[in-house]
Amino acid sequence: MDRVVEDRPELASSVPSLFASRSLSARAFERIEARQPLAALTLAQSRVRHEPMEPDSTAALGAARLLSGDQQGAYDAFRVAAQFGWRTVPTQLYWLQQATALKDYKSAAERFDALARQSPSWLRERPLIDPLERDPRGRAELVARLAERPGWLENYASDMTDLPRDVVELRYQVLMGLSAKGIQVGCHTIAPATSQLAQLGSMVDAAQLWRAHCPSATGKGAINDGSFAAVTADPALAPFAWNLSVSGDVDIAFEPADHGQKLVITSTAAFDRPVASQLLAATPGPYILRWQATDQNARPSDRILAALSCGPTEPVKLSAATLAPDGRWTLPLSIAPACAGEWLRFSIAAGSGSVSLSDVTLEPRR
Repeated sequence: MDRVVEDRPELASSVPSLFASRSLSARAFERIEARQPLAALTLAQSRVRHEPMEPDSTAALGAARLLSGDQQGAYDAFRVAAQFGWRTVPTQLYWLQQATALKDYKSAAERFDALARQSPSWLRERPLIDPLERDPRGRAELVARLAERPGWLENYASDMTDLPRDVVELRYQVLMGLSAKGIQVGCHTIAPATSQLAQLGSMVDAAQLWRAHCPSATGKGAINDGSFAAVTADPALAPFAWNLSVSGDVDIAFEPADHGQKLVITSTAAFDRPVASQLLAATPGPYILRWQATDQNARPSDRILAALSCGPTEPVKLSAATLAPDGRWTLPLSIAPACAGEWLRFSIAAGSGSVSLSDVTLEPRR
């Protein structure tokens, strides 16, 4: 029964004292949590006498000494514990805090990595990871650890719920540093982080992060995936991907096109209907919007209409586009500085037959 205590420390007190050995560590840690240093020290010393070579023996002794105020004694005990193995959490915590105090960010990142590999829940312990994320040297060491693709990488990249704005921005820097090393976490993993940045109003950073970690997030200028190469009928993963609007009177099919796909849109509505939208990764200023729209006979079609909207507000229809010599529709527009997130929205006007939409770009106007 004694070894069961390793997995279920709450059983420690029920182990007969005659057979107790490993349970002594668990009972010592119970006393430490209860802030009872003398009782913890007695149990930890007994554990060391029973099995001095076990990592948790000297770890319990170090923790008890630390609670008692014996800094040197704690240091000596944890130094021995480290020689027996690093998986013991108190040992990892002690040396992580020591490294942090000395600004030894490489060692601190190694110790934090060891903890997070055991349980990604350590990512929520801000006092442990905060010193690493807030210092450029610490962020560089986090990038080095994450480049090894540990099991906690996905949690680090995707779980930013309830994090303060400044922490989200620091994590953005780490993830961009990871991308600079050629590591992409993937579209599904990075989508929550890009959405979080977008909600905070950091549109450009959010779009850069999306493009850095989502292999299919390509595009020219301020548009992501202007060739619709990654578009599917499924809901978009992130606001910088295309969001399609399919309804009872609008059908959208996909056909191959140069460097991607084209959306083949059919509408039976008697009025304009939305078909596709995307949050723009554009700084304020003048732009040129271009797209290709053709009817079922491959002739240019003016039934595709463009509009801008600031967030979820009612879209503002843009003026009529002009047909350029290359067969693409061209429309000058401006991104207002007052809007933290401008949405580009395409709709289809009433009419017969299908219309194909492809090759969308948004570039600064010179």
